[in-house]
Amino acid sequence: MVQNLHDGSISVPDVPDPVLRPGGILVQTVCSVLSPGTEGARTALARESLLGKARRRPDLARQVIQSVKRDGLRSTFAKVKDRLDTPKAPGYSLAGRVIEVAHDVHEFKVGDKVACAGEGYASHAEIVSVPRNLAVRVPEGVAPETASFATLGSIAMHGVRQLEARLGETVVVLGLGLIGQLAWQLLKASGIQPIGVDIAGAAVSRARTLGLDHAYVTTDPVKEIVSELTDSLGADGVLITAGSTSNKPMVMAGALCRDRGRVVILGAVHADIPRSPYYEKELEVRMSRSYGPGRYDAQYEERGLDYPAGYVRWTERRNLSAFLDLCRQLRVRTEDLIGGRFKLTQAQEAYTLLTSPDAPRGQALVLHPGEEAPTKWPAFELPVLDPVLQIRPSEAHQVSAGKGQLSIGLIGAGNFARSVLLPHIRKYAAAALTGVATAHAHTARHVAEQFGFKYAASDPTKIIEDPATEVIFIATRHDSHADLAMRALERGKSVFVEKPLALDDQTLGKVLQARRCSKGILVVGFNRRFSPLVDTLVRALPQGVPRQMLLRVNAGQLPPGHWLEDPLIGGGRIVGEGCHFFDLAVCFAGSRALKVTAHGNRQDFTSLIEFENGSTATILYTGAGDSSLPKEHFEVYAGGVVAIMDDFKKLHIHRDGRRQTYGGRQIQKGHAELIASFLDAVHHGGPVPIPLDEIAHSHQLTYSAAAQLGQT
Repeated sequence: MVQNLHDGSISVPDVPDPVLRPGGILVQTVCSVLSPGTEGARTALARESLLGKARRRPDLARQVIQSVKRDGLRSTFAKVKDRLDTPKAPGYSLAGRVIEVAHDVHEFKVGDKVACAGEGYASHAEIVSVPRNLAVRVPEGVAPETASFATLGSIAMHGVRQLEARLGETVVVLGLGLIGQLAWQLLKASGIQPIGVDIAGAAVSRARTLGLDHAYVTTDPVKEIVSELTDSLGADGVLITAGSTSNKPMVMAGALCRDRGRVVILGAVHADIPRSPYYEKELEVRMSRSYGPGRYDAQYEERGLDYPAGYVRWTERRNLSAFLDLCRQLRVRTEDLIGGRFKLTQAQEAYTLLTSPDAPRGQALVLHPGEEAPTKWPAFELPVLDPVLQIRPSEAHQVSAGKGQLSIGLIGAGNFARSVLLPHIRKYAAAALTGVATAHAHTARHVAEQFGFKYAASDPTKIIEDPATEVIFIATRHDSHADLAMRALERGKSVFVEKPLALDDQTLGKVLQARRCSKGILVVGFNRRFSPLVDTLVRALPQGVPRQMLLRVNAGQLPPGHWLEDPLIGGGRIVGEGCHFFDLAVCFAGSRALKVTAHGNRQDFTSLIEFENGSTATILYTGAGDSSLPKEHFEVYAGGVVAIMDDFKKLHIHRDGRRQTYGGRQIQKGHAELIASFLDAVHHGGPVPIPLDEIAHSHQLTYSAAAQLGQT
C-alpha cells in the first residue's frame, strides 16, 4: 500500500518483492494495524494545500526557505515536488510468518510467528524486509490480530515506564484513544490504579467496557474525583496520550498531579507548560519517545547492535516482547480495540473511514492480504518471490538497446538520483533506460514509471547481471559504492558512481584494479570540476605560475544521528562530502599534491594542501556558519589575476584593475556536463572525463586529511 503525499490518496500497486538483507528477515504478513493517530494525522497533512502543509509543519517550511536561499527557487521547487510526488509506504505494526532468514541472524527460523515494528519496514504489504531488532517471536496462544498490535503496545508501554510509577500508586491517563486504552490496561496489570479521562463519551464507555473502573469525560468534576480517590493527595503521575493543538492537557495534568508528581507527554500536544502549578508543585515533565530505547538509533535498528540489559533493561524490542507476553496472559485485551477489518486491496476504503467523522474513537483498523480476516494463524506455505517487476512488458524480451542507443540502469533512487541524475540522463539523446533498483520496492516502481524504465527491482544484482544494460549509475549510500562498482565493472559495464568511490584506501585500490581489468569505464561524481564557471575560471588564470586558493564551505549542521556521520555507512563528513573540495582544489591547481595537513573535528576542519607546482590550497569546511552566507565560496590568486566564485552562480574575474562577471541566477554545478561527457565517452569512445589516477589522487588526499582528524 502506498500513499500519495500530494493529496493523501491510497493505492495498492504490485511491486517487486523485497530482498533479504544482512541482519534481517523476510516476513509474509498475516495482518497489520492501521493506526488512527499517526496514519490519520499524516493523511490529514497530505490533503492540505502547500500553504496548509507549511502551516502545519513550520519546521519543514523553514527548511524549504533555507534551500531557496542556498540552491535557488527552481532547484528547491524541483526537490519539493519530487518528495511530494514520490509515494510513501505507510504502516509500522504487523504480524506475520518468517519466510527467509539472513545468514547472520540466529534467533529466528523459517515459519516463526513474529510481530514486526518500524516505519519503512513493517509497512502494509504482503511481504516485508525487517531488521532483527525490529521483530520478535509471538508466544503460543496469541492470535495474529492481537500480535499485530505489538508496536502500538510498545509505544504505550514506554510511556508507562517513563512514569516510573510504583505498585499502589495512581496515574491519570489523559486521552482514551488507542494508545490511551492500551496504556491504562498496562498500568492496571502493573498494580497501579489508572484513571481515564477523555473529551469523548464513546471512548470513556469503551474503557469502562474493557474493565477500567474509573473513566470520566472532561466535563465531569475530574479534579475532585481524583482527589477523593487519592485521599486528597492527587495523582502520582499523569500520562498524556491525547492529541491537541492547545495546552489544555498540560493545564489539566498540572491540576491533577500531587506535589512532586510526574507528567509524561506521549501524545502530540502543545507542550506550553504553565508556570503555576508546575513550579508550585515542582512537577517533573518527561517526553516519551516512540517504542523505547533503540528507536531512531541506526546502530540498533539497522545494524542490529543490542544494548546490554544490565545498562538498558527495556529496549524497544524487549518492550515488544513484554507486551505480547501480557497479551498471552490475557492481562491486556485488544479484541475490542478493532474498529473494522479490511482486505489490503480495500485500503482506500479503510483510510476513508479512518479520516471520516464516523471514525471509531479509540480503535484501530486491521488490514489483511487474504480474503478472510485472520482470527487464527493460517497454514504456512512458502511464497514464490520475484524481486523484479516488468513495467513495460511488451519490451521485456529485448536484450539490448536499439541501434545507436545506450542502455542505462540505475541502482539507488533517492532524492538526489531522482531530482539531479535522472533528469540529465534522460536528456541524453541516445539514452535507453532498462532497469532501476532501490531498497524500497514501491519507490523502484514509481521511479520506473516516472522516468520510463522497462522494469523495477529490489535487488541490485538484477541490474548488474542484466545483459541488456551497458551502463550503470550508482547512487546508493556510500558504504555500498565500492562493492556495487566492482561487481558492475567485473561484468564489463561502464559505471558512474556517486562520490565517494570508496571509504578507505584499501577498498579504493580494489575498485581501481577492477576497472583496469574491465572493458567498461569508470567515473566518480566529482561534478564541480565540470561546472561551466569552473572552466571559465581555470581558463582565465595565467599558466606557469603558482596559484593560491581558498575554498570555504559553509556546510551547515547535520541533524544528530545522520547516516553521513556514521563512518561505516557515510564515511564521516570529510570523506562523504569533503572529497568534492579536495578534487576541486586539484582541478584549480592543475597539479598533483605533495602534502596535505588537516586540523579540526568531524564537523569543522581546515586543510592545507601543497602542490608540486608551488600552488597551495586552504579548504575551510564548517558546520558552524549561518545559512545567509553562500554555501560554497572560492578564491583563486595567480599572477595578478583574482577569481572569486559564490555557489556556482556568479564568477568575478579581477584583472588589470577591472572586473568581469560571469554567470547568472542559476546554479551551475556541472552535473549535466559530467553526465553528458561520461555517456559520450561510453557511446562514442571519447576521452574519459576524469582520468583514473586523478580519481585515485583526490580520494587519497581526502583519506590522508581524514586520518589526521582521527576519522578513519
